[in-house]
Amino acid sequence: MNQDIQIDIASLMNKGPMVMFLWRNEANWPVDMVTDNVEALLGYSKESFLNQIINYNQIIHFDDIKVVKQEVEWLKNSKSNYIEHQPYRVNTKSGHIKWIKDYTVVVKDNKNKITHFHGVIYDYTDEKNKEIQILEQNNLLFNKNQELKVNELKYRLLSNIAFEGIAFVKDDIIIEVNEPFTKIFGFKSNQVINKSLFETILSPRFIQAYRAFIKGNKSYLEIQGITKNGKLIDLEIEAKSTFLVDDYILVISFKDIGKRKKEQNQFKILNLAMEQVASTVVITNLKGEIDYVNSNFCKITGYTKEEIIGKFVDVLTSANSPKGFFSNILEILRNDEVWRGEFFITRKDGSIYYVSATISPIISNDNTIIGYLSIQEDISEKKRQEKELYIAKERYKLLSEATNEAVFIIQDGKIVDVNTACINLTQFSYKELIDKNPIDFIVDEYKEIAIDNFKNKKDAHYESVACKKDGTKIDVEITGKNFTYHDENYRITTATDITERKSLYRQMEKLKVAIEQSANSVVITNANGDIEYANSSFTKNSGFTYDEYIGKNLRIIKSGLHNDLFYKNLWQTITNGQKWEGEIINKTKLGTLYNEYLTITPIIGGNGKISNFIAIKEDITKKKKTENELIQSNERFKLLSKATSEGIFIIDNGKIVDVNDAAIEMTEYSYNELIGISPFDLIENNNKPKDKSFFKKSFNDSFKNIYTAITKNGNKLDIEIENKSFIYNRIHYRIIRAKDVTKRLEYKRQFDDLEKSIFVKMQEAQENERLRLSADLHDGIAPDLSTIKLYLDTLHYYYNTPETHKIIEKANEIITQTIINLKQISKSLCNTIIKDFCIEKKIKTFIDDLVLSKVEIVFISNLESNRYTNAFEMSVYFILKELINNSLKHSGAQHIILEIENNLNQLTISFKDDGCGFEIDSYLNITSNINHFGILNIFKRIESFDGNSQFKSKPGKGVNIIIEFETSKFLQFENF
Repeated sequence: MNQDIQIDIASLMNKGPMVMFLWRNEANWPVDMVTDNVEALLGYSKESFLNQIINYNQIIHFDDIKVVKQEVEWLKNSKSNYIEHQPYRVNTKSGHIKWIKDYTVVVKDNKNKITHFHGVIYDYTDEKNKEIQILEQNNLLFNKNQELKVNELKYRLLSNIAFEGIAFVKDDIIIEVNEPFTKIFGFKSNQVINKSLFETILSPRFIQAYRAFIKGNKSYLEIQGITKNGKLIDLEIEAKSTFLVDDYILVISFKDIGKRKKEQNQFKILNLAMEQVASTVVITNLKGEIDYVNSNFCKITGYTKEEIIGKFVDVLTSANSPKGFFSNILEILRNDEVWRGEFFITRKDGSIYYVSATISPIISNDNTIIGYLSIQEDISEKKRQEKELYIAKERYKLLSEATNEAVFIIQDGKIVDVNTACINLTQFSYKELIDKNPIDFIVDEYKEIAIDNFKNKKDAHYESVACKKDGTKIDVEITGKNFTYHDENYRITTATDITERKSLYRQMEKLKVAIEQSANSVVITNANGDIEYANSSFTKNSGFTYDEYIGKNLRIIKSGLHNDLFYKNLWQTITNGQKWEGEIINKTKLGTLYNEYLTITPIIGGNGKISNFIAIKEDITKKKKTENELIQSNERFKLLSKATSEGIFIIDNGKIVDVNDAAIEMTEYSYNELIGISPFDLIENNNKPKDKSFFKKSFNDSFKNIYTAITKNGNKLDIEIENKSFIYNRIHYRIIRAKDVTKRLEYKRQFDDLEKSIFVKMQEAQENERLRLSADLHDGIAPDLSTIKLYLDTLHYYYNTPETHKIIEKANEIITQTIINLKQISKSLCNTIIKDFCIEKKIKTFIDDLVLSKVEIVFISNLESNRYTNAFEMSVYFILKELINNSLKHSGAQHIILEIENNLNQLTISFKDDGCGFEIDSYLNITSNINHFGILNIFKRIESFDGNSQFKSKPGKGVNIIIEFETSKFLQFENF
């Protein structure tokens, strides 16, 4: 057994009931190692054994020494490496005699020579006395019935080792169990008696291992058991055959080793974490030349590993150290002794610091010294404080023992002292911490647990969450112990910040979940390619279950479609420590072939050798099928692209990567001239989109717009562009379809100009028709009505009666009012004021005529009698009139502001009201409401004279309208 492991096991047993010895295979059995608790059992100090003041054979009772020696000789000559001694007596220092139970294991060197014996003993006095009593009772009750003897024997055997589960088994059937057995497995005794081991507590998959163990010479077997709740537990079992009631049965002991297995795994992790320990670690060879230092050494001393490796350890000697200090230490170590002490070390920059060191020889398997290990702690600060601590109360010694942890000393529920680490951890000052209740620093949801542990008079160890002065929450590991000092009771509590460790643990849990839920198969093998772990995706893709693939070589999915050279190259690559990746064809459990993209990465262990391989496997069967389909699709695309008249541009990362023949013909550039340029380079500068990301939108975005393109020969083309995204072979492309719409747009412009011209002509025709109708009303119908009125007046002479007079007066009254109305209509239709006066005066007249209106109208203008073409002035007048009428009739406005500004041949009309407003989009839809024709007519008049407009309105928000005309082509004369 490795001595480091021996020491580690001994440290675990130091406070237990069992004492561990390691004695040499020499006369008198001198002791090389013994655990600290030997004094509690035998009264002799640990040093008295290690200094050979007393040897192991000297503690054995004179009457038993012969039997013990015979058992040891048997062990030396037998094939077994283990013996359980018959209980024997030992002499304690006080003169009392104790019975002990002894389990001894031989220790051999690499030449198979026994060098030591490793034994574990514990006090067996009480059990032996019970055995003696039972024997005495058996002598007295010898003549009692056989059943009573059997029960007594069962009790004696079951009570031998009270902390182990015991079962009597015959032909795999359980016939009796003890109480620890029921606690381990959770069954009641009547639930397992007369049941098979493999129906109750052991998995059937361990039958073969169990059978081999029973028949073989192994002293124990590690196996997995099943509790009543179905939980798997790690067990160590021992079996002995004994004669009971004229037959042989097996007495099997079960020990739950789950905690031990966990501690072993933790021990391995701690070994790998050597580089992260807070202590300084130095390893030298036999000459004292430095072979290894850890990262903390480099951090503290300032030396790099390259600078210090190979140097003699004296390079670290300080001027404060005696001459040849390290050489003297080496002489002590060469005698196979451990050196402990304190000394100064010189840093690279010449400064010194004080360390406490333990230096021990490194022993090889053949029991020879191969180097020296030094573990050092920087105690410079500790030394500085020793003088102060010497004057202070002795309780400061407790703080100095825990300098790396936050330490609270508590009395009567109040903090009476803390260390520096506590101040650093909490961020509170020393004064702020004193007299405070330590529970105040625990967050609310954890206070109940902390209070329970605080009130408990026993030692406590638990995790909690504390709050710093700035409110930061940290995970802490807390221990608490009670002690008495000068007849006063105290409790010392330590707190360690484990926030980073907890965060790392949570990250590891997330990583574990992520790997298990990964769509890709993840497989970990040993250096031989045997599977040690695989995630659920591997099970799904391969069809093999856990039991079918675990421990099997990865070649179980080998398809046979690759030649031997393929696998040879793969294996050579990864065994040389290099990553291999590529496509491979494998097969499932049912023989179905599937394609994978495989990446295999070697894992290099601490010894520099490959310990494992990690394989990440992406199932690309569908992808390969899709690629083949895309190849065929691509060929079809090329045929289609040649047949279409639209130019097709394929864009990757803002650059053209492919075009069709129509695109070459349209742009007049060659294929090679187009490849690699941006589509922006083909668009006229003043027509380019302001944001180039217009061609780089997300995958689901697309757009359609018209731009002016410049061909290679300088010709301008109006092109309609449609842009969409697609993904091919995991690359995000954009495809642009360009259609030459130059002729179509020219036709549209001609049509728009014609439409405007027709509209203007219609307006002029309507105006002429109004003038004609006005003349007919004013000059034709009105005089005829006046003539009729004269004829009615002559009737007074022919029918001179009161009734006739009333009828004639009423008729004259109606005719007179009709003439007035006709003249008013004629005036309205004629609009002669437009011919005689400018727009400004006409609008003022229209507003002044609204004498009955309760709406306040503010009109501002700077036209100053500028005159424009009749058609333009009439359109502007009717636009303004329509806007005012709409506000008066439909909006319910109280205030209207109308402003006309003429500036550098630009006429700007601003119209605002505070009415009910409307949704402008619904008014632009001609089918939504026939009452919207007024607004649509305004838009039409504006467009017919190339005007621009901005209509802003929302229900309840009134309207705000801006109309602009370029008037140079409509201007007749200024300042008339």
